Amino acid sequence: MCDWSRPADGPNMLAGGWRNRNRIIIRATLRIARNNANIETQCEQEKGTATDAGSFVMNKTLYVSNFPFDTKREELRKLFSRYGKVKSVQIINDEGGRSLGFAFIEMEDGGEKAIASLNGANSHGRPLVVNEAQSPSDESSEDPFLEVDARCIAFRSKPNSEAFRKVMQELRELAEAGHIDATMLLGNILASKGPHYDPESAYKWYYIALSQQGYSVKFQDENNDPPHYCGPVGDFRNESMVSELVETIGFDKVRVLDAEAARWLAKRRQ
Repeated sequence: MCDWSRPADGPNMLAGGWRNRNRIIIRATLRIARNNANIETQCEQEKGTATDAGSFVMNKTLYVSNFPFDTKREELRKLFSRYGKVKSVQIINDEGGRSLGFAFIEMEDGGEKAIASLNGANSHGRPLVVNEAQSPSDESSEDPFLEVDARCIAFRSKPNSEAFRKVMQELRELAEAGHIDATMLLGNILASKGPHYDPESAYKWYYIALSQQGYSVKFQDENNDPPHYCGPVGDFRNESMVSELVETIGFDKVRVLDAEAARWLAKRRQ
């Protein structure tokens, strides 16, 4: 069960870079959700509600992220229903049906209250992100990742094509340059069975991306049943996509990759 309580004190992890990063994610994810039929979504739509005057209620769509990957749609609906009427909940999944950790929640009322109460709330040891979703046209500047991401969507069904190989090269360049969203997408592709499957590289990029999203990276297995890892709350290895990689790679190699990823991050911070 998720702990949605707001921390009583501590630094605000949503300031500065958190907000800027999520503006990029909002744009990319909105485009994916609207235009890409290949990404499966869990979506529940209800009829619009009319006021007594006959006009429709103005709905507010919220962008929600950084919740555990096993969070269910009904959990989010129940949480946000505390602040107003929820019209729909949409969790974005990858092509394998796994949650990407992002969702769109449309509220008929109470959206501002939900943002004020839940943005920064504690979700399994990391801060929940709740913002008003922005249209892709709301941003005047273009992030290079968005164009690469669009081509990734277009050519994902042809992983052996030259076009997709170029996408992979450009994702690696962006990841090496420190782009978190490119790093996460690269990890997703490398973790998926297929011609680009590379569990060790996928694990390392997940370490780099998720450590910058508030996850714990300290290796602290509490399961004592290798290679089945179970760490404390907030450990990025507990996420299903990463735990599968840990089982494949094994604890000894995971520790080596942890050290490599930690050195990479330290060099980036210099």
